[in-house]
Amino acid sequence: MKKILIFGGTFNPVHNGHVYMCRVLSDNIGADEVYIIPTYTPVHKEVDESLVSSEHRVNMCRLAFDKDNEFVSDIEIRQGRACYTYETLTWFSEANPDAQLYLACGSDMFLSLHTWRNPQILFEKATICAVARQKDYEQLKAYANEHSVDGLNSIIVDTEPMIVSSTQIRKNIKLKGDFSDVPQQVEAYIKRNKLYL
Repeated sequence: MKKILIFGGTFNPVHNGHVYMCRVLSDNIGADEVYIIPTYTPVHKEVDESLVSSEHRVNMCRLAFDKDNEFVSDIEIRQGRACYTYETLTWFSEANPDAQLYLACGSDMFLSLHTWRNPQILFEKATICAVARQKDYEQLKAYANEHSVDGLNSIIVDTEPMIVSSTQIRKNIKLKGDFSDVPQQVEAYIKRNKLYL
């Protein structure tokens, strides 16, 4: 059965932490295909003027995720609205009825899965995957066990994640010209298009 890993986010900008987490999870599950899905607009946080266009965010993701099995999808952007994860998983499951879906999730977001829109559909459609910091591992395992009765299937990879913040990166670019946390191709794109200045 084909294994598909789905990794959504604002990616404003995409950074080394995103790439690292996605590839750790992809390697762990043996993903055949990985889909990176930039949001049109995030549903879980306020949007301000620092959010660059969806075109720029898609282009940066295509530069950062350049392996043969990594694909950047604009499926949410084409909707022209904020999309919920259960909707995206439903679209993918309908398009790939014989595939096993996996959803990449940050450890902080993992602990709030029960509050997401239609969590039952999330749990039905995909195995939820997270990378845990050593100090978070037991907490994530406890959460996974607690919600397994609700249908949550999960994979928690115990490895030291790369802690990087898009918010801090934007500040570093603007104030210091510091691009150390983004891939080189993304740095060149940001400079060429004068983003986050």
